[in-house]
Amino acid sequence: MKPLMIVIDGNSIAHANHNTTKLTVGEFEVQAIFGFLRSLRFIMRNERADTQVIVLWDGRAQWRMDIYGDYKGNREALDAKQAAHKAAFKRQTPFIEKALSLLGVPQIRSPLLEADDIAAHMIPAAAVNRRVRMVTGDQDWLQLVHPEVTWFDPIRDRTVTHATFLENTGYFNPVMFGEGKALVGDNSDNVPGIPKMGDKTAQVFMAKWKSVNAF
Repeated sequence: MKPLMIVIDGNSIAHANHNTTKLTVGEFEVQAIFGFLRSLRFIMRNERADTQVIVLWDGRAQWRMDIYGDYKGNREALDAKQAAHKAAFKRQTPFIEKALSLLGVPQIRSPLLEADDIAAHMIPAAAVNRRVRMVTGDQDWLQLVHPEVTWFDPIRDRTVTHATFLENTGYFNPVMFGEGKALVGDNSDNVPGIPKMGDKTAQVFMAKWKSVNAF
């Protein structure tokens, strides 16, 4: 069996753990730190000694905003409670990065790229010689699923493989999934799709036409 590479979406897993029950040491919130390391232990349970782990972190991806000025332009100003929650998360991330460094886990961060951009560059190349498990709650990463690449969300304990792609996503393959998402758009990033085109309709369109080029 090919060796395994585990690629962790650092911001996704850290945020998911930060949004759970608050844990503190004195006045300092630590739930993101504690939860991230607990998730890492869960992810690595029973893995072989030759398993490689790498954590990817988000940069700003200014180039997207340069191309499309309204990218993420629908984000509302935070109220005081939300701002405090965000600040508490930011205070914890350096400790997560330091803990990973002490554990010998490689980390990659680019000021110009988000974690899924880095993943899109490295995972197809890595999958030539090894199996890859992507660890994230971000469904955009599903576009990278391949016979040698699986998607795993440790918070919800959900796995998507190439064989189970249709039953989990409603699309026959990752290419059709990506095109379907383009048709629907992404409200969270303020990227418009076709008016009144929802997920179910996009799945039917892609099942019938196979590609947006055939419409």
